[in-house]
Amino acid sequence: MAKTKSHKFILSEEDEFNFDLIGICSHAADYKLAWDLNKTFHFDLEYSQSMFAVYPKRNHAAFFPHYYQHDEENLLSVYLIKNKHEGKFLIPELSQMDYFLFFVNNQIYDMTEINSKIRTMQDTIFASYIFDPNDYDSVENILFE
Repeated sequence: MAKTKSHKFILSEEDEFNFDLIGICSHAADYKLAWDLNKTFHFDLEYSQSMFAVYPKRNHAAFFPHYYQHDEENLLSVYLIKNKHEGKFLIPELSQMDYFLFFVNNQIYDMTEINSKIRTMQDTIFASYIFDPNDYDSVENILFE
């Protein structure tokens, strides 16, 4: 009887995130930051009465206040979310960031241009950075509807 070789195939799935991510360092209150972003970019960010929920794998759900805008025409959603609320971080690996600006299903904005313009908002913002969501494990817990 001839020996048969067995082969192992490993199927790996890479997460593809449907959003762009900018981290913001700011001393301003969330309502002031949202107002300045609205004014600078002609956004329509509004405070959401519901909290943004994140479900880490081993921990209880964490909830974060946020501002939200949905552009029906371009199928784009923009979220401004505080990174830390009630002792929990939205993205713990980036604990030095105060806020995150998410562009969900972005097909119209160039993140480099947006980030450059954000950096001109020196009354409200100390620093801003573009982040690749694939570089941070905890981003897997962030799901947008």
